[in-house]
Amino acid sequence: MSEYITHRAVYDDSARLALNSPEICDAFKLTLKKHWEIGGLGSVTRGGDRNSVNLLEVCRDNWASRKEGDGTEEKLAFLLGWRCHNTADRMWKPIYRTLQPEHYVEEREGVSDIRIYHDVIVFREVYDHGRLAPLTLAFLDFQMERHPASSAISVKRAEDLFGAMYQRTLLELQSFVQEEMEIDAWLDWVFKKIQPLYVDLTAYTEAYYNPNTDYLRRFIIEPNFYDRSDAIIRLARSIQLGEPDVGIDLQKALQSAKSESQYAQALEWGYRYLKVSSDFFEHKIDEATFSRLSDLDKPHKPKEIMDWINYLKEKARN
Repeated sequence: MSEYITHRAVYDDSARLALNSPEICDAFKLTLKKHWEIGGLGSVTRGGDRNSVNLLEVCRDNWASRKEGDGTEEKLAFLLGWRCHNTADRMWKPIYRTLQPEHYVEEREGVSDIRIYHDVIVFREVYDHGRLAPLTLAFLDFQMERHPASSAISVKRAEDLFGAMYQRTLLELQSFVQEEMEIDAWLDWVFKKIQPLYVDLTAYTEAYYNPNTDYLRRFIIEPNFYDRSDAIIRLARSIQLGEPDVGIDLQKALQSAKSESQYAQALEWGYRYLKVSSDFFEHKIDEATFSRLSDLDKPHKPKEIMDWINYLKEKARN
């Protein structure tokens, strides 16, 4: 959940804008149309900063000679999602620490409340409470009570069953499973690859059904997290519903977004990353320019913010 709903929304909306822009190359548009969900997987996957340049070069160099099923289009789609994941990270990781520093100063376990409230608002605004793909109405239910099958089976047992199945499938996908290794060495590899599950799903459901008014004020209303009236958001919503608002000029909307709600800023940023990637794909800019304009050499959490958090930690200890 953490880094899923909002990150996915930034990809969905930024890609929608890209599909409706003459600045984005045809290869990207074809890829997005054919492999939208693969891009969605990239948007919720870490590691894009470290691998974006190499993967984009591979896709570019093999594009003209690609064949159906060779993975070139799919890799490019995944990379476009990756770029949007980096957008969301750079947009909100500093904001998380600025608006809810106590979570990081006290080194609390689990997901910060601000992340949860961002996701809940995006679930409501972008995905219409789960009525719009890829989410569902039951997505934030306590026990998927709005899903038609929930009354026919034990939800808890189904969760346990599918959880075990997913774990087994993920293990089979790991390259080291194919290698001949002693069992102890193999287990060491397994545990190194495991990412701890630190997300309390009930916290999302509670925030959705019983929101904390103080958190709404601090994390959503006062910092202007999402504003339906922003032109870039209105354009993205109209495209999502299949009726692009031709009265909204994309370039003017992108320019005004820089001083509008946080979500509008994220869409401008996401679109910009996709355009830079498109320019590199078409040899309009070199690798150094692509890396600079994609912020590949910049940390997601600026030093001044981390210094401030560390100062607060030290102050709390004393």
